[in-house]
Amino acid sequence: MGHRLTPNAEIVFENARVPADNLIEGTRGNGDLLINRNFAWSGPVAGIAAVGVARSAYEAALEWAKTYTAGGPNPIINHQNVGYVLGDVAARIEMCRCFCWKAAHYMDQHDYHGELIGAMCKIQCTELMFEAVYKCMQVVGVNSLDKQHSWEKLLREAAVLPLYDAGNFGMQRRRVHGVLASPDFDPRALMNNTFVNFTKAMEVIDTIPGYVETPLVPTG
Repeated sequence: MGHRLTPNAEIVFENARVPADNLIEGTRGNGDLLINRNFAWSGPVAGIAAVGVARSAYEAALEWAKTYTAGGPNPIINHQNVGYVLGDVAARIEMCRCFCWKAAHYMDQHDYHGELIGAMCKIQCTELMFEAVYKCMQVVGVNSLDKQHSWEKLLREAAVLPLYDAGNFGMQRRRVHGVLASPDFDPRALMNNTFVNFTKAMEVIDTIPGYVETPLVPTG
């Protein structure tokens, strides 16, 4: 549904072998940690994409509210509810923009490690911005369902962001949960811009262990 112009394709390797010398340094037996690290830096990337979608929706809704009267004597921007909703949306856009900058700056300072803040940024920004787009559609009202406007595209783009790039309900929240549950976690680490280590134990929290065959023990 979303990102219709993205050239998605399936790649299948048959009888492919990669020489051990070609492995990325430090990833032997740690491919899962490499994946988590990649999804860390992509967190603010997805977050800022969500900010862009929400900003487009906000500016379109604001322009609509300043010109559309809904049959009344004045544009609907003069109504309290419309002004309050758009004000909240504008504030949330700036909040998420700043969070993305914070997350990117943190990773720049810690050798691109930011598994905790990257996940937090992706979760909060993509979900808040989806809500922001829908709030803007409520301001526009039933006219937002007319395909002559861009609302269908904006809603599709906003909806896909929390679901892909390591879905928010799954990999992203599990990463946050794993770090917070660690006995060594400092709850002020992000505030103080200190390094937060991410380990294998953190990435498997609240998951079901793989099946392990138990040998039969003779009885009697």
